[in-house]
Amino acid sequence: ILKELPSSGQKLLIAAGSTRGEGEGYGTGAGDDEDGFLTALDPSTGRLISSGKSNHRIGTAQDDIIAGICNDPNDEESFYVVGASKGDMEDPGSTVSTASRGLEAYVRKNRV
Repeated sequence: ILKELPSSGQKLLIAAGSTRGEGEGYGTGAGDDEDGFLTALDPSTGRLISSGKSNHRIGTAQDDIIAGICNDPNDEESFYVVGASKGDMEDPGSTVSTASRGLEAYVRKNRV
């Protein structure tokens, strides 16, 4: 999604996905489980933004995925991600698995 920061006018291209890896665009992960990630890119160059934090991991101690991303039509500084988790997204540090119930869907509001 494309976002513009109201305070500075800076434009950001927010990419979302899931990975088991680590790297400049994904952030640092813990363990070998899958996590969702958000990465902020400069839309004119495709490079990671140089000001502020350019990436963020979303996850628990279990597998977590991001399946979609969309703007918040009522708040220009916010957007939503949707996905699924085998962990407890209410307590991201939890090691309790919901695997007996399978993946559970989540919706998370984020601010730029």
